[in-house]
Amino acid sequence: MYFIYALIDPRDKAVRYVGQTKDAYKRFLEHINCSSSNFAKNAWIMELRALNKMVIMETLEEVTNLEKTLEREQYWIRHFQAGLHPVMNVHHKSISRECEERAPQRDYGIALSAWNAGNTSTRKLAAALSTPGNHVGKDKALQIIREMREKKLIS
Repeated sequence: MYFIYALIDPRDKAVRYVGQTKDAYKRFLEHINCSSSNFAKNAWIMELRALNKMVIMETLEEVTNLEKTLEREQYWIRHFQAGLHPVMNVHHKSISRECEERAPQRDYGIALSAWNAGNTSTRKLAAALSTPGNHVGKDKALQIIREMREKKLIS
């Protein structure tokens, strides 16, 4: 059995991410530990963490086979995007969880370590965010940094 799920912001109830998994608990832990290379989603989760708020994971649908699961995951991504939810999915075409887990982390780990150590510099973070493996361009990276500074998450 596969589960299609949404990660929801507890502040405004907006869907921020749609995914699929066979193990909802394991996948939830991966999300709250920021173990993927989707920086925008990880930054959002870290923002919630700084506010002592917990991301909400809600099951949208249960599906019996992988092919149908990937199809339905894309349906739900498009559904929430059309409803103007700020969906942060990096991949907009179907890929398996195994392929995503094998994707290189590149410099994201460096940015996360620097963040956690409290000594993040704007240039290092921007460089890490704009690497091809993170699917975030330089302009988007700088926008994220500005937003994080405004919210006093980084200096």
